[in-house]
Amino acid sequence: MTLPTISIKGKDYVQVKDRILYFNDTYPNGSINTELISPIDSKTIVVKATVYPDTKNPERSFSDYSQTVIGQGIVNQTAAMENASTSAVGRALGFMGIGIIESVASADEVVKATAAQEPKQDFHRPIYADKPISDAQVKLISLLLNKKGQSDEDLKAKYKVESKKDLTMSQASTIIDNLNKLEDEKSLPERDINEEINPDEIPDFEQ
Repeated sequence: MTLPTISIKGKDYVQVKDRILYFNDTYPNGSINTELISPIDSKTIVVKATVYPDTKNPERSFSDYSQTVIGQGIVNQTAAMENASTSAVGRALGFMGIGIIESVASADEVVKATAAQEPKQDFHRPIYADKPISDAQVKLISLLLNKKGQSDEDLKAKYKVESKKDLTMSQASTIIDNLNKLEDEKSLPERDINEEINPDEIPDFEQ
């Protein structure tokens, strides 16, 4: 069976979802297990995935790990554990030989890695240079501001914007990261408005 592929920079990769579908169709007695390795309260999520082709023969298995950081990028603000779990499962299936074309890495992993390597960009780049802030980001910023005893006026004064709706996705991501780092402090972070930031990494995959 030939699995569907995605071409990234001239190389073909298989998505995790297609590796999983192939495994379930080909190994009806198999099993895919995931385990949280990192402490439950850690911001760094480490997940181990183990694949058993036949549960009647547990000695034969394939395992690998994946790591994400809560709040690092759009996806990891709300689904860091799911993101790590997906990548770990994809790699474990890769070590079993499923979906291997160019490397063990899945299309999902390569998309994330490519996004992380994009050139850094100015926080105050024009609005049209990036996607507009999402409704989820608007709600999250409001929630975090309220939690820290802040208001929209504090946001406007600190980042020189008229409204949250004027922000781009990457600008909103930076503000959310800063608010998450405040912990119990009661003031917004001091930051040079021209400081460069990493662009958003928005993997295209199904959890």
